[in-house]
Amino acid sequence: LRRVRCDIGRSAVETHGDPLPEETLDQMRRADSCLFGAVTSSPEREHRSAVLTFRKELDLRANVRPVRNLVQIPGRAPIDVVIVRENSEGLYTQDEVHEAGGVTTRRRVTSSACLRITQSAIDVARTMGRRRICCVHKANVLKESDGLFLRVFRETMAAAPGLEASDQLVDSAAMRLVTDPGSFDTVVTLNLYGDILSDVAAGVAGGLGFAPSGNIGLRHSVFEPAHRSAPDIAGMGIANPSAAIAGR
Repeated sequence: LRRVRCDIGRSAVETHGDPLPEETLDQMRRADSCLFGAVTSSPEREHRSAVLTFRKELDLRANVRPVRNLVQIPGRAPIDVVIVRENSEGLYTQDEVHEAGGVTTRRRVTSSACLRITQSAIDVARTMGRRRICCVHKANVLKESDGLFLRVFRETMAAAPGLEASDQLVDSAAMRLVTDPGSFDTVVTLNLYGDILSDVAAGVAGGLGFAPSGNIGLRHSVFEPAHRSAPDIAGMGIANPSAAIAGR
């Protein structure tokens, strides 16, 4: 077992002129798994997103975020949910086009990615001994794209014995995560929805400081805290490492 430390984020911009230097990406490609610390993104528009880039380059198709109470919070219902988020497409492809009067963002949803993420949720649920998977979507409005996701989910779950399938609209799911978090076991959802819902769930558990996250692919994995960086306390030795080392 060999540990290698690499630069990424704003510090890499200052040192290498790139938030994700090629040498860092090469080391990530050579590794089976990486621990990615919370970093500060570069504010410069010409700099690529390090996170979105390594997710694509390493084919990290599923983002898995387990959320549960480490301590019981008075007045709040306990939460114990795993959110499995599609990690490769949707609005996070950054396919944005300036047009007259505004910007158009193209959103990509494919049947292959829907199948992969549903199967990932099944694998996660079975590995962690969970019984129920809820598909969170907005197919009542986005009838073609989210409708495709929902249809693939239902077809795939029909061939997954021993697991209970359900689905819910994303706005309703956000409310229920706050008011009735115990109604969820495993959630599978698309990229943007999963990003938002996992933060909502973390807030119910006590905050993003307690929220771990794993980017999972067939060959590689990258684990990270779900929260962002805190440059105002960098180097002071007071940051809470819970989210970086938590999990199951």
